[in-house]
This record gives sequence, structure tokens and C-alpha cells, in this order.
Amino acid sequence: MSVASIKFIEYVLGEKKITNNDLKTINSNGYDLDKFEKKVGIKNRFISEKFTTLDLAYHAAEKLFESNNIDKNKIDFLIFCTQ
Repeated sequence: MSVASIKFIEYVLGEKKITNNDLKTINSNGYDLDKFEKKVGIKNRFISEKFTTLDLAYHAAEKLFESNNIDKNKIDFLIFCTQ
């Protein structure tokens, strides 16, 4: 019986980095980003203005194949997660 396992993980980030300070400047709705950062730990976000989620997934998969010397024909499936 075969067992599924995760052997490698790879990611690609959007090309534009937005910090909490950037968000404070852009949006002054009174939301306390310092409190948010302290509680959740998120300091930066990366967005893409050029690529779709599918594009980023494709590039992450290609990066995974290349960096781990993986034969694409021997893969049963890929898991794609976006947040």
C-alpha cells in the first residue's frame, strides 16, 4: 500500500512588499497595526500586480522541480495552497 507524503515545499512571493507602516500611510481607518503585528506577527505582505495566483503557483512548481531535481513525470499530484 502506498503512502502519500509531502517531500518538498516551495513558494513564490509577489514582487511588491507592503509593510505595516505602508498600510498606516495608505489607510488611516484607525486600525491598530502595531497591536496586530504584536499579536499575529505579520510585519509585511507581498502582493503581485503582474501575476495571477496561477502564475505564482506555476513559478513555485518550476522552482521546486529545479531545486530538487525532480522528474515531473514521476509526480502523482501537487497540493496548491493560497492564503
